[in-house]
Amino acid sequence: MTEKFDLLVIHLREIREVTEMTGSVVEFASTESAYLEMPPIYLNRGVVFKSVGKCSVSLVEVTRDTRLTQDTVKMKRLVGYCGLILAFLLSCTEQAQEQRKAVFSQGTDCTQIKVRSPKASSGVYVIKPPGVKTPFKVYCEMRPDGGWMVFQRRIGEAVSFNRKWAAYKNGFGNLTGDHWLGLKRIFFLTKQKTKKWTMRVDLWDHEGGSAFAEYTNFKLGNEKAAFKLHVGKYRGTAGDAIRGAYPGIDQNGYGFSTSDRDNDGCSPCIFGDIAEMKCSSRRSGGWWYSRCGSASLNGDWHPGGDHIGWASGLYWQTWKTPLYSVKATRMMIKSV
Repeated sequence: MTEKFDLLVIHLREIREVTEMTGSVVEFASTESAYLEMPPIYLNRGVVFKSVGKCSVSLVEVTRDTRLTQDTVKMKRLVGYCGLILAFLLSCTEQAQEQRKAVFSQGTDCTQIKVRSPKASSGVYVIKPPGVKTPFKVYCEMRPDGGWMVFQRRIGEAVSFNRKWAAYKNGFGNLTGDHWLGLKRIFFLTKQKTKKWTMRVDLWDHEGGSAFAEYTNFKLGNEKAAFKLHVGKYRGTAGDAIRGAYPGIDQNGYGFSTSDRDNDGCSPCIFGDIAEMKCSSRRSGGWWYSRCGSASLNGDWHPGGDHIGWASGLYWQTWKTPLYSVKATRMMIKSV
């Protein structure tokens, strides 16, 4: 059992004495708080102050068995800690206010952010599409033709893309570097009936060249449909690898495949004298494989000088030869 104690509660704007409070934790009335890493401070009448989590500071009562008294720590130590805590909390308050301002200026997608702020620069933003309960971060590529949301980027070997269904569904990597945003998030964005989406694929080779492919009416199906890919009209300089370099390998209308979720249509697929049951095993990484097909940008990244001859590279076979693994890729969408 614990007794009622006089607790010293440190608020953001003042230090106030609160009397006759019980319970295991006393929280700040203000929504602004901080995360503190410091030893416990022992106050008078057997009360312990310590941090208990991110952005929350609490006062925890001590039971009789701890046998702490006000002689445990001298008052000058308490006063010093209180000053440090108050300064830290005020700093945290200012940062939280700046963060709220930034979030308030952002929108439902990168296109809307660019319309609201024409001079906005490329970078990480927080968006909240209609129907999504929790906002999430995305990388927005701010171009003269609008704000594009990047959902795939390959620039090196820092992040492995040889992952299973759950990882591709939820996303992985670093938004400012190699990453996959997540099929679930792309689905929630593109399912909006009030908007249509354009997908752009940017490609860079190892010799300094580049090419692009754009598709109108981009959207994904839900998870029950294996996040089926749908694209409309093509334009660009890289060729329409989604629909394939030859008949019978059109990836448009196919579900997403990973090593543990096969939707590629192979039973098996025959490549010369090689029979493949799973394209993800041969190509490495998840993709909308259609009997493997001509596009696959989530395979293994290969550096210059070692980028030819691999079956598991980053391929766009209407631009480069079948076993040429490109240097860098970027896939992004914008609403129109």
